[in-house]
Amino acid sequence: MIIGSSGVLVPALSVIVVVLLAIIIWLLLSKSRGTPNNDNVPKERLVSKQFAKDQILIGGTLPTIQEAVGMVNEPNANYGFQLTEILYQVPALQAPPEIPERQNNDVDRPEAAKYVAAPSSAEAPAEPPTFISESRPALLDISDFQIRHFRVLPKSGQITMPEVEHVLNQLKLKREDKICASANYGIGQPEDTLEGDPGSGEGFPGSGEGFPGSGEGFPGSGEGFPGSGEGFPGSGEGFPGSGEGFGGQEQEHAVKADFYNQWALHDRVSPTRNGINLFKTVFTEADCELEGTAFKQLELTKRTVNKTGKNCRIVVFDSSPYDDFLEKQNDVASPFIQKVVHNEIKGIPDARDHGLFVASLASVVARNSEIHLYRVLNDSNKGYLETLIYNVCQAINEFAAKNRKEGVPEENILCGLVLNFSMGIYVKEADRQAALAGSKPFSELAPSLYCLLQRAHKKGAIIVAAVGNDSAQQSTPKPAQVPALYPFVIAVESGNINGERSCFSNKGDVRAPGGDNLPGCTVRPYESLTPQQRKETSVIGFVKEISPVTKYAFWRGTSFAAPMVSGLAALLLEAQKDSGQCNPARVEAIIRGTHSIQSAVPSDNPPLINILEAVSSITSK
Repeated sequence: MIIGSSGVLVPALSVIVVVLLAIIIWLLLSKSRGTPNNDNVPKERLVSKQFAKDQILIGGTLPTIQEAVGMVNEPNANYGFQLTEILYQVPALQAPPEIPERQNNDVDRPEAAKYVAAPSSAEAPAEPPTFISESRPALLDISDFQIRHFRVLPKSGQITMPEVEHVLNQLKLKREDKICASANYGIGQPEDTLEGDPGSGEGFPGSGEGFPGSGEGFPGSGEGFPGSGEGFPGSGEGFPGSGEGFGGQEQEHAVKADFYNQWALHDRVSPTRNGINLFKTVFTEADCELEGTAFKQLELTKRTVNKTGKNCRIVVFDSSPYDDFLEKQNDVASPFIQKVVHNEIKGIPDARDHGLFVASLASVVARNSEIHLYRVLNDSNKGYLETLIYNVCQAINEFAAKNRKEGVPEENILCGLVLNFSMGIYVKEADRQAALAGSKPFSELAPSLYCLLQRAHKKGAIIVAAVGNDSAQQSTPKPAQVPALYPFVIAVESGNINGERSCFSNKGDVRAPGGDNLPGCTVRPYESLTPQQRKETSVIGFVKEISPVTKYAFWRGTSFAAPMVSGLAALLLEAQKDSGQCNPARVEAIIRGTHSIQSAVPSDNPPLINILEAVSSITSK
């Protein structure tokens, strides 16, 4: 050790500093380039990517789940991991709410997420509730099937969630019934997928259309972007078709008329207008001055059919713009929705109106159906499979209880229920292609969701899902996303005003209007389009936040084709119920334009739904 005259370590200290700086620089360079140990091998994505990094969902009967978990957790077992059930905090002195409100959406945190019951009034409760930790299984009361949520604890080294999923599904159990294990998949495009920007003038690889200003595709289902402030009165521009702004009630009536007169809802005038044939005459602004019962009666005279979806229920699982309540009946702001179940799931508030927009299109087709909106995605339209599954079970159980009171037979206990999924679960395209080719069972694509929806379908529920918007700039449309890809689900692709498949749409069983990009699949922001271009390339739906003045906006994507098919399903179910029957298989066959269950590979040119033809075909038999 060398000490200078001042008593300070000079040369030795300098050498140490230089060495430390060299180590730091080497570490930084290694991180940026990739070390030999990881050498650009893609890592498993963490939260908000493909799936939660350490969570697994296990479905089956409770004894079977317990047997599987016991096998894995056996001290001498050599599976490479153990399982511990994830607990949630619920009030100890009262039953947990039907759909609990989540205060902490970070599913990757090691501690359990917090759940609390909503106050019974606007005021806070006098005394804070006492909480206990409990599991939160997704129970299905139409059978003894349930899905439970576990955390994966690696014993040593690293193990991915797909590996855990595979190991669990291959367990040789003593019981005959099997389990359905799934990673806690993300809903929406993974963030590492390169997405386009609407202002770039190019297509949107990975999703079809991007979300304005975000620089990435629209998460949750890949839809296009809303015309939230473009072309609507109050935004600084005139309403499409008017060329100038106007205000007050005149504004409301004009916007309402444009909603009901949009090309997607009217008859087919080949080759430039191809709607679903719901309305046979146009709505004037004077018509739209009517409110309540008077308008409903007028609207009925303009419909091509007198069926309105009575005694049916359409449940939309999506995002939601509501922030101030857990559960609400008959919202004044959105009177076409009978029930909103709102889980607080935090996210960037870009796409909160997506679910409301979807629900409005289901409602305009089947205006007397009960429309329920369950929030399962955050404000960026992203979420996780566990939340979706829990809410699907709640919706199924509630409808089954209603039908039991009405004496519906148990084997068809869900008849009259339509489940709408305007979203896609992240499942690799290679796996989807393999399922279509027959080399991989459909049941291996998010197995727990498959098992759940298959059971609901066997009990009479009709399941409708958007195929996704991954096919922009693709010579061949990509296969549908999950759950649309499941054979028992009606997969809906998007069509444009010319009746052709939208350039961004994946392949489906049936087609319904969803808008399109400009020729060449070029995307341009709405503010750069003429009023006529906006009308022709989009559908119009009801919103709450992104267009607060008019309450309507433009949007495009397969997400908005799906609810029109859900509405048609409700019309056909009502027609059957009027004759004392309920045959969901027949309804599905009519919608698909065939008399058999969907083939494994959908047609290259599936039928565009036609409300009048479909309802006439079921009422004529």
